[in-house]
Amino acid sequence: MRMLLTCLSVLVGIALTQFFATALEAASPAPVELRCEYLRNPLGIDAHQPRLSWRMEPADPGVRGQRQTAYQVLVASSEDALANDNGDLWDTGRVASDQSLHVAYAGRELASEQACWWKVRVWDQVGQPSKWSLPAFWTMGLFEPSDWQAQWIGRDEPPAPEQENELGSAGAQWIWFPGEKGVSAAPIGTRYFRRAFDLPADRKIRHGELILAADNEFAAAVNGTHAGAGSNFKAAVKMDVTKSLRGSRNLVAAWAKNVGGN
Repeated sequence: MRMLLTCLSVLVGIALTQFFATALEAASPAPVELRCEYLRNPLGIDAHQPRLSWRMEPADPGVRGQRQTAYQVLVASSEDALANDNGDLWDTGRVASDQSLHVAYAGRELASEQACWWKVRVWDQVGQPSKWSLPAFWTMGLFEPSDWQAQWIGRDEPPAPEQENELGSAGAQWIWFPGEKGVSAAPIGTRYFRRAFDLPADRKIRHGELILAADNEFAAAVNGTHAGAGSNFKAAVKMDVTKSLRGSRNLVAAWAKNVGGN
């Protein structure tokens, strides 16, 4: 009977120890908001030694003085390895430090496009470890020129010229209406413009542009179809009017409004 009671006492003692350990672990601060180079689960990191960060979240915000005194980071090559606590890329072990920002990766050399899964746990001010954080990951970018298999592509046509060259190359010039005698500035108001021109009926129209600028604003149409508008005389507006043109008589109509008397 005495032996039975002794065994029961040992079992109760073990159960209580496990209970208190579980309770202390649950009450310990937990690491959350895992970041790699300031980003959550980033893709294509170009740093060979990415910096890892986390935030310690108190289990009870009402308790003062809670702080991190140590951490352990595991980095694995797969999600399964990480779930089994196998940091095959990097296992820091217990590091006595309150650092939780910019912990530089210092494990095995990482290859281009490699996926890295990681998690962290911390120890609080009384030396109790937290649970492991939720898993996070990052992937590496391309480091070597040979890693790139694609070809660069771009626009075939040259970049658009500046406004002055754009207007000048189109043979454009500033026009208005005949001013009053002794008046150099156009008065405030709206004026209307029309210009007709012919295109050969036996030719296919590949591309047509209308380039306009007005002081202070304008709107234009080609063969009754709205082409565009603008309100900055310092910036010419280039309008694609290909679909509005036809192989015969064409009509451009526009109105321009001066609001400043200049």
